[in-house]
Amino acid sequence: MNTKKDKGFIFLSTIVCLLPIAMYMIVYEQLPEQMGMQWDFEGNVNWYAPRAVAVFAVPVVLAIIHLASIFIRRNDPKHENTSTIMQSIKDWIIPIVSIFASVYSLLSNTGTSITRTIPLTVVGVILIMIGNYVPKSRQNYTIGIRIPWTLSNVDNWNKTHRMAGYLFVLGGVVFIICAVLPVSKAVLLSITLVTISLCVILPVLYSFSLYKR
Repeated sequence: MNTKKDKGFIFLSTIVCLLPIAMYMIVYEQLPEQMGMQWDFEGNVNWYAPRAVAVFAVPVVLAIIHLASIFIRRNDPKHENTSTIMQSIKDWIIPIVSIFASVYSLLSNTGTSITRTIPLTVVGVILIMIGNYVPKSRQNYTIGIRIPWTLSNVDNWNKTHRMAGYLFVLGGVVFIICAVLPVSKAVLLSITLVTISLCVILPVLYSFSLYKR
């Protein structure tokens, strides 16, 4: 990516991170003084924050995290080893989360009923995308399962990420199924915790087993 395009992307993606501020300002007076900031699987609010924090601070913090993420990846000595698609997913995931979370918050805090279908489906689609493209990334320091055994051995990296790819796709399918099935809150929470734990823990254990061989 040349410098001009790079600067254009950074500017555009940062604007996307901050776009929720403009969305909030349109209905600012209609928003409650204490806004819901976190919801359970049934759409119930777990905790609140002052309106100014939700409207201004959250998008700004996400924009800062986004810029830091770009800086770190661009300065990875092995950044050319990462899949182009994975680079795009990583670069756009925070701006997309900023928009999605703000729309969800806006609807919820203005009295619109929210279901779990959309957020679970979005998470599922993201996991499937990651699962499809993470095996295509070669060794690097910013994207993938970056543990001592994968970083020290190319074969270990490739096999671990191939396995992780299958797990992420499977996890994404599980989330999408849970989005449409009428499962209880307790069952959904259990499935979510087990799915995420397996996607995180199994690749690490597999990588270690390859190392010990």
